[in-house]
Amino acid sequence: RDIASHRVCVKENNRQGEKKGGMGALDVRLALQLYLDGIFDGVGGMKALLTDDDTTGFLSVVYSQTTILQKEVYLVEKISAPRKEKCYHMKALCILRPTSENMEALRKELQDPTFGEYFLYFTSAVQQHQISTLAEADQLEVVKEVQEVYIDYYAVEPHLFHFNVAPSSNLTDYGETPTMERVAAGLASVMLSLKKKPVIRFSTSSTATCRLAAQVTRVLEQSLRNVNLPRSDSDPLLLILDRRDDPVTPLLHPWTFQAMVHEMIGIDNNRVSLGHVQNIKKELEEVVLSSDQDDFFRQHQYTSFGDLGTQLKGLVDEFQVTHRSNENIETLEDMQRFIEAYPEFRKLRSSVEKHTFLIGELSRMVGEAEMMEVSEAEQDLACSDDYSGSVKALDRVFSNPKVQQKNLINLVALFGLRHCAFSAKAGRLDQFDSYIQRLKVKGMSSTQEQLLRDLLQYPFSNAFLKGGVPGGSRGAVGLLSAAKEHIKRGLKGVEDVFTQHKPQLSAVLDAISRGKLSPNAFPFSSDSTNDPVQEVIIFFIGGVTYAEARVAEEFMSQNRGISVCLGGSTILNSKTFFDEVEKIQ
Repeated sequence: RDIASHRVCVKENNRQGEKKGGMGALDVRLALQLYLDGIFDGVGGMKALLTDDDTTGFLSVVYSQTTILQKEVYLVEKISAPRKEKCYHMKALCILRPTSENMEALRKELQDPTFGEYFLYFTSAVQQHQISTLAEADQLEVVKEVQEVYIDYYAVEPHLFHFNVAPSSNLTDYGETPTMERVAAGLASVMLSLKKKPVIRFSTSSTATCRLAAQVTRVLEQSLRNVNLPRSDSDPLLLILDRRDDPVTPLLHPWTFQAMVHEMIGIDNNRVSLGHVQNIKKELEEVVLSSDQDDFFRQHQYTSFGDLGTQLKGLVDEFQVTHRSNENIETLEDMQRFIEAYPEFRKLRSSVEKHTFLIGELSRMVGEAEMMEVSEAEQDLACSDDYSGSVKALDRVFSNPKVQQKNLINLVALFGLRHCAFSAKAGRLDQFDSYIQRLKVKGMSSTQEQLLRDLLQYPFSNAFLKGGVPGGSRGAVGLLSAAKEHIKRGLKGVEDVFTQHKPQLSAVLDAISRGKLSPNAFPFSSDSTNDPVQEVIIFFIGGVTYAEARVAEEFMSQNRGISVCLGGSTILNSKTFFDEVEKIQ
C-alpha cells in the first residue's frame, strides 16, 4: 500500500521494456505493442479490460478484436460504466490515464469490486495523493500490482502518432493549461517508450513551442529519476514546430491514397466510416485502414491517385487467380488444401471488396466535385506570386457549377492567406470581399463567412508573417514561395501539376540532413550537441497532416541513415483546420 512499492513497480516495468530491445527505427507502434504485450501476457487466466476513452483508442490502433481475444480478454468496459454483475473469477486489467475523473471512477470500483483481482496500469506519472486515495479504497486488498506504462499516445502508423487533442485548446499560447500538461506528458511518454533521451529544440517563431519544450524537458527530468535508459551512440532530436508556421498545407487537397481518404471521407484512428453511403454492404459500413493489418494499404498508402487504379487491378487479378484455383476441388487433398488456405482467401476477398469500394468512392467524389480543376487552382494560389493569375484561376473555378461550396471556401481561404493576410496593397481586400459575397450567393452561412474573415486575423507565427521558414542554410526560406525552391512549373522535375507545393517540413528535414538547422531559429531547450542527427522526432503543435507523413517517408527513403517520426496534437484535414480557426477566435 505504500508509495515506495509503487515506485519499485515502475522500475521493474521499465526493465521489462529494456529486455525487449530498443526502438532504433523510432517505431512508435512497435513500442506501444511491446508494452501492451507485457501487460496482457504478464497476467494469466481469464481477464477483463477496463479503459477510458483515450486508452481505448491507444489499444484500438495496435490490437484488433481477434488479438484481444487471443490474450484471454473476454470483457472490455469503460471504467466509468456501471457494472451489471460480479465476476470474481476474472482478473481486471485497468489501463487508464491518471485523470481526476478516472481516479474517482477507479476509487468507487475498488470500494465495491466487481472482479477478483485488479492490476492497475497508468499511462503517465501518478501523484502520491492519488495512490493514497486508491489504497484507502482498497479495503479488500484486491489490487495486486500498480505500474506506470509509457503508452500515452495514439500510434496510428509506425512513424506517426498524435494525442487526439481537440483543435485550438488554448493553442495560441499553450500556457500553463491542462492542454499543455497533456501534450507534454504525451511527448515524454513517446520518448520513454522508445527508450530515448532526446535533445530538444523548438522554433523561435512561436512562444507555444518554447513553453512546450520547457515543459517536456521538466517532465522527462522527473521521469528519468526512476528510469534507466539503455546507452546509445547518439541522442535523438525532438524538434517542436507550430502549425501556424505552415497554415497552407492543411488547406490543400492531397492526391495520395491515405491522405485523400482522410480529406474526403475522414479517418478516425485508422477507421473509416462509410455508413452514409447508400446501399452499402453492412460489413463495409466501417473499415480499417491499418498498415499493420492490410498489406495492400501498407504498400500503397502513399501511392498517387493516378496510379491506384493499376495497383488495384493487380490485387483483383490476384484474387481471381486464387478464386479459380479454389473452384477445382475434386479430391480429399484438394479439400484439405482449400481448408488450409481459406483464411487467407477470405482475407484477400475482404481486401478486394474494401479497396475496390474505397477507390471507387474516391473516384466518384473527385469527378462529381471537379477536384482536378480545384486542385490546380489551389496549387496556383499556394505556389505563385502572380496576383492577376490567382484572380483568373479563382474566377474560372467559381464559374464551374459542379465545384462544391466547401472547396470554394478553401480556395478563398488560400487567396486570403496568399494575397491579403499581411498585404496592404490596394484592392486586394476588396477582391477578397467580392469572393465572400459570391459565396454568400451560393449559400454560404454567416458562420462560414466569419471563419474566412477570422482567418485573416489568425495568430500566425512570426516566421509566416515575415514570409519565412527558419532553418534553411541561407536563413529564412519563404513559406508561400518556398515551392519555387523545390519545384517550378514547366521546368525539369515537375511530375504532377497537382503536387507542386511542398510543406515546410521538407525544408526543415533538408536542413537537418545537412547539419544546417539554425541554432538561432531553432535553439536548444536541453543540452546542445554538434553530433550528426540519426533519429528525429518532429512534433507539430496544432496538428500534423498525412501529407507531411508522406514527406517524412520519402525523406527516409532518400536518407537511409536518418529515421524520422512525426507527431501532432491531432491529425488535420481542411475541415478540422477550420475548426481550429473557429475555436481560436
